[in-house]
Amino acid sequence: MLIDVKQFSIMPDTGKDMTANFLKLFAYLKDIDGDKEVKLEKGRYDLYCDHAIRTVTYISNTIAEREKAVPERVVPLYLEDISDLDFDGSDCEIIIHGKSSNMFLERCERVKIRNLIIDRAQPAVSQVEVLERAKSSATIRIHADCKYIIKKGRLIFVTDNSSYAPHKDKIVWWYGESESASSPIINRTRVNPFARAKAEEIAPGVVKLKYLSGNSCKAGMFYHVHSRYREEVGIYANRCRDIELVNLHERSNYSHAFILQTCHNVALKCVSSAPDGNSGRLAASQTDCVHCSMCSGHIQVTDSRFEGAFDDVFNAHGFHFRIIAKKGQVITVKFMHPQAYGFMPFDEGDILKVIDAKTLIGDAKLTVKSIKVVDKYRLQLEVDGDIDGAKVGKYIEDISKCADVTFKGNYCVKISTRGLLITTRGKAVVEDNVFDNMQMSGILISDDAGSWYESGAVRDVAIRGNKFLKCGEQAICVMPENLLFADYVHKGIAIENNEFVYDTDRAIFAKDSCDIAIRNNTFKPLGSGSQPTELRNCGNVTLENNTVVS
Repeated sequence: MLIDVKQFSIMPDTGKDMTANFLKLFAYLKDIDGDKEVKLEKGRYDLYCDHAIRTVTYISNTIAEREKAVPERVVPLYLEDISDLDFDGSDCEIIIHGKSSNMFLERCERVKIRNLIIDRAQPAVSQVEVLERAKSSATIRIHADCKYIIKKGRLIFVTDNSSYAPHKDKIVWWYGESESASSPIINRTRVNPFARAKAEEIAPGVVKLKYLSGNSCKAGMFYHVHSRYREEVGIYANRCRDIELVNLHERSNYSHAFILQTCHNVALKCVSSAPDGNSGRLAASQTDCVHCSMCSGHIQVTDSRFEGAFDDVFNAHGFHFRIIAKKGQVITVKFMHPQAYGFMPFDEGDILKVIDAKTLIGDAKLTVKSIKVVDKYRLQLEVDGDIDGAKVGKYIEDISKCADVTFKGNYCVKISTRGLLITTRGKAVVEDNVFDNMQMSGILISDDAGSWYESGAVRDVAIRGNKFLKCGEQAICVMPENLLFADYVHKGIAIENNEFVYDTDRAIFAKDSCDIAIRNNTFKPLGSGSQPTELRNCGNVTLENNTVVS
C-alpha cells in the first residue's frame, strides 16, 4: 500500500516547517495494518523543534541524572508502534533547526528506512581554524555554519539553545583538534585554546585573539568545541525488531549517531556518520557512531563510513547489574553506571548468569519469571533456578541479550578513541574494514564490573581481512578488567589475514584469555622496538604463518 504524503502536505523545498506534517504521517501509519510504503519527493525538508515531540526517555550511555534530572528529549521524527513499513527518502535532505535528536523508533517491527540525509542548520560541534599564530596572538576563522558573538572582548560560541564562553573554561565543554583538513587524525584535548584571550572581529567569521599568556593555538590547526553532556542523540531505536537502515547519512549529532537499545535484528547498510564532504566541517558526532546496548539477534553494520567522532565507532555490550538484595527466589538488582538507568533491560524468560566482579567468571544460571520495577535504578526479578550462588554483592549478566555482530566493509577515520568495543557472547565477525589512525585501539575486547559495568565475555570472535593503520594503542587489545584470575575470561578469538601498520610497542595484546589463533597476518612495524604480539596468561594460543615486514 503506497501512502501519498501530499495528503499530509509534506512537500520539499518550501522553507516551511514540516515537523507537524511528518508527525501526523507517522501517527497515521501506526494505525494501518499490513505492508505499507512511503516515498518522499526528492528535495529539502526543514524541521523545527517548536512542533517536535517532547518525551522523557532514558537512553543507555547518555546523560546521568546528576547532569540532567529529567532527560526530556526533543524529537522531530518520531515513529512509534509502526510495523511493515518501507520508507524511501529518495535521497532527500532533512535539515533540523534547533537542538534535538534526529529520529526515534519505539517498538517498531519490520521497518526499513532508506535513502535519507539528515543534517543540522547549526552543527552540534563548533569548528575553528587557526590562520596565523604569533607569540601573544592568533587569527582564527570560525566555520560559516557555526555561530558566535563577541561580548566585552570575549569570544562566545552559540549553539542551538545554548552558548559557550570559553574564557570561563567550563569543564562542561570538551575540545578536539585536527592538524589539517586532510589529516586522518582527530584528537580529544583538555587544553582550552581560547582561554584568557581577548577577541576582536576583524572580518565576518575572522577573529583576532590576543593573549596575555598561555597561547596554545597552533597555525593550521583546527579546533572543535562541543558539550560533554549527551542530552540528545541521532537515530535511536528501542525495543524494535527486524529494522533496516539503508543509505542513511547523519551529518551532525549531539551524542551517539545510531543507538540501539534492547533491539532484535538490526541491519545498518551503506550508512554514515560523517560530515558532508563539501561542507568543510571535520566532525559529525560528539560521541559514538553506533552504540548497541543489550541487543539480541543479529546486529549488522556493513559497507559504511564513520568519520569525525569524539568517541568510539561501534560499541556492543550488555550490563553487569549488582545484586543488592535477595529473598527466596527474588533478587533485587541495580543499574550501576550513572549514564545507564531508567529503561527496561529484561524480559520474562531471559537467562541470567551470576558473575563474580573480581574474576568476571560466572557460575549459576537463572531464568526470569517476572519483573517488578522498584525505581529508575532498581528492579526485582523473580527467578527460577538454583539461587544459592546469587549472593548479594555479586552481579548478573543477561546472556539472552548478547547479539551476534557483523561489522564488515566499513571505513573508519578521524576517530578520537577506539574503533570497536565488542563484549558480547554472541558470534562476532569483524571483516574487511579499515581502521585509519584510531587514537586508541582499533578493537578493544574488555568486560568489566567496576567502571562502565559493560558485559560480557566473548566466546566466538573472528577478526579477518582488516587494515589497522597506525592506531594510537595496540591495534587489537583483549583486556578484561578482572582483578583476580580464576579462569580465562575471553575464549575463541581468531585473528587472521589482517594487515597491521603500527608504531606502538605491540600490534596485538591479550591477557587472561584462551583459544586464541593468530594466523596469516602481516605486521609492518614503524618503530625498531615494536613487536607483533604480547600475550599474558593466555592458554591454547596458535601463532602461525605471520609475516613481519621491516
